[in-house]
Amino acid sequence: MIDGRLNSVLDNEKISKALIDNSVEKLGSNKRIYIFSDHCDSRKPYSKMLENLGKVRDLNGNIINGFTTLGSVMLDENKKNLLFLI
Repeated sequence: MIDGRLNSVLDNEKISKALIDNSVEKLGSNKRIYIFSDHCDSRKPYSKMLENLGKVRDLNGNIINGFTTLGSVMLDENKKNLLFLI
């Protein structure tokens, strides 16, 4: 589907709910958990039409096309379980 009609087939709400349910099941009994987050820009300077394409800065500080993402992981108090979060 190269004609611009390609849409994401992943359901963000279902994926988020599944990750949260899994996290609560595995880490819900802990008194303390640690969350580490990393803000990242994915640069797409040559892309013109992508779903949710936004603006980010390149390495020289110029505004270009790309995506901003936030990746997070959760670690239990015993440092035995590491879970990916959206």
